[in-house]
Amino acid sequence: MKLQVFPTPGHTLDSVSVKVVTKEGVCVIAGDTFEKMEDLEDESIWKEAGSDSEELQKKSREHILSIADIIVPGHGPSFKNPSKLKKN
Repeated sequence: MKLQVFPTPGHTLDSVSVKVVTKEGVCVIAGDTFEKMEDLEDESIWKEAGSDSEELQKKSREHILSIADIIVPGHGPSFKNPSKLKKN
C-alpha cells in the first residue's frame, strides 16, 4: 500500500487529501473537498457548505476525479468514482 498526502485547496486554502493505492484501486480521502456523493450532481451542496475559494475547490475536485477510483468525502459514505466506472 502506498500513501501520498497532497494539497487540495478550496474548502480551506490549506486543505489536503490522502491518496491510498491499494490492490482494489486508488482511494482518495478527500475530506470536505467533497461533502458527499450527491454533490457530484448538485454543486450547491459543497458550495453552501463553505469554500474559501470555489475556483480552487473545483480544480481540486477535478484532480481527485481524475485519479480516484474510490472517494471518501467529509460527510457521508465512501463512493466509487462514476467517471472511472464509465471508462471501465
